[in-house]
Order: sequence, then C-alpha cells, then structure tokens
Amino acid sequence: MSLQNLGRYERLLNEVVDSACRAAKSIKAAPFDVTFGKVESFDVKSDRFPLELLCSEGLADLRHFHQQLGLALKQEGLNRFAAFRLTPHMTLLYGDRIIEEHPVDPISWRVKEFALVLSHWGETRYDILGQWLLRIGGEDNGPA
Repeated sequence: MSLQNLGRYERLLNEVVDSACRAAKSIKAAPFDVTFGKVESFDVKSDRFPLELLCSEGLADLRHFHQQLGLALKQEGLNRFAAFRLTPHMTLLYGDRIIEEHPVDPISWRVKEFALVLSHWGETRYDILGQWLLRIGGEDNGPA
C-alpha cells in the first residue's frame, strides 16, 4: 500500500532517496492494526478501472502515521512530494468496468514496519530501497 509518492522516476535521484530515508528513520510510531474489508473500482478516466481493496478499520492510526511521514518528508525538504490526503487502498487488478463498493471477508494485519520502494512504472517489478520498524517512543528507528 502506497502512503507517499516520491514521483515517477526510472531511477530516483540519490539526494531524494537519502532525504526520504532520513525522514523515514525519524518516524516514532507504535505498531498498529488495519483491516481491509471492502472492494471498489476507482474511475481514473481511462479504459482501465483499478479494483481496490479498501481499508475499513484502523483508519485513524493509518492516517496519523501517513501524516507523520508527510511531515517528516517536508522537514527533509521534500515538500512537493508530501501528500496529506490518503485513501488507504491496495490495487488488486485492472478491469474494463466499474465495480461498485461492496464488503468482502476482512483481511487484517499488524503494521510493524514500512519501506521505501521503487516501483518500475508499467512493470510488476519493485526494489526495496530501505525498510524501517515501527517503534514506540525514543527508540532508534533503524533498518528492519
């Protein structure tokens, strides 16, 4: 699930990656639970409609974490990348029509870590550039 987007680059600039890693390392947050319990297609004004698994529980904690990450990116000078609006979802597939929202059997997990991921646009290939554990209080947020 994407929380912030650092832009579409085949190769991110080293200084952007370094700043994003510093921002991620500064996050102080406890692990939290999320549940995804509904699906819906998003209308993205194209001929492909993404079918999304949507978050139904744990939204407050997820939005709080998203906001912390956005502020940390902003403090590292990545203002143009820090999005403060979030619709928590995971894309399942792309279809040729809109599917209205409806419930599904809930899928839940405990969020204990997060990562900086380079998504190769248009491919199903991803590179993990950094990974961090969620930790409470003043503990160092080192690599996962």
